[in-house]
Amino acid sequence: MPNTSPVTEKKLIYKRFEKALSTYDKHATVQFRMAELLLKLINKHIENTPTQIFEIGCGTGVVTELLCTQFPQSHIIANDLVQQVESYVRQKTNKTKNSSLSFYFGDIESIPFPDNSQLICSGATLQWIAELDNVFQKIFNALSTNGLFAFSTFGNENFKEIKQINNSGLIYPTDIEMLMKTAPYFRLLDSIEWSEGIHFQSPLEVLKHMKLTGVNSVSATGWTKENLNSFTNSYQCFKTDGKGYSLTYHPKLYIFEKII
Repeated sequence: MPNTSPVTEKKLIYKRFEKALSTYDKHATVQFRMAELLLKLINKHIENTPTQIFEIGCGTGVVTELLCTQFPQSHIIANDLVQQVESYVRQKTNKTKNSSLSFYFGDIESIPFPDNSQLICSGATLQWIAELDNVFQKIFNALSTNGLFAFSTFGNENFKEIKQINNSGLIYPTDIEMLMKTAPYFRLLDSIEWSEGIHFQSPLEVLKHMKLTGVNSVSATGWTKENLNSFTNSYQCFKTDGKGYSLTYHPKLYIFEKII
C-alpha cells in the first residue's frame, strides 16, 4: 500500500468518493449484487425485527434502501464520512415505507457509536478502516444482546490486475485474520465469497471505472502521459479475446453474532 498517513488517506477517500457520488450507482454493479446478497444473509439469520439499525458507510444508499424496504418499522441510523450523500440516500429511501431514517456523519474510527442497535451493518466500507480491532470493539459495545454484525468487504484477489502492474493497493485480511480479529467479540454465523471479472474495452476504461466508483482512493500520485502509456502496455496481458480487458472483484460477506 502506498506510504501515506492515515489522515492523508482519509482525505483522499473523502475527496474521491465525493467526486464519484453522481456516477457511483451506474457503475458499481458488483457492489449492488453484494448489497442484495448481504440482505439475504441478514434475513436468514435475524430472528426479530430490529428496533434500531446502525449502518456504517452508507454511501449513496445502496444498502440503506434495502434495509428501509426490508425493515420498515426500524429506526435506521446511516453513517458516512461524506455528508453530501444524504440527498442521494433520501432520494432512494423516500419511496420505501420506512419513515425513520437519520444520519450520523463522521469517521467511525473516532466518533462514538449509537447505543443498543440490534443490527450493525456495512456494505463495502470496512476495507478503508486503518484500525479494525478498535472498530470491532466499538461495534461490540454498541450492539444489544445477541445483536448481529453483518458486513461485506473484499479479499486479496480484488483488483489483482492493478496490484500486479502498480505493486500497490489495499491489503485485505484473510479469513483467518478476520476470525482472529473478531474472535474476542463475535461468533461467526455465515460467510460467502466469490471472484468475478468484469471487462472493459481498454485499460483506460478500467481506470475510468475505478474513478467513477471512487475506489481509486489509495494513492495521491497523479497520472502522467508516460506512466499511463506504461500502464496501458502492461495491461495487455489481461486482455481476453471476445471480452476485453478484465478487472477482478473478490467480494466477501460475513454475518457475526455478538458474544454474550
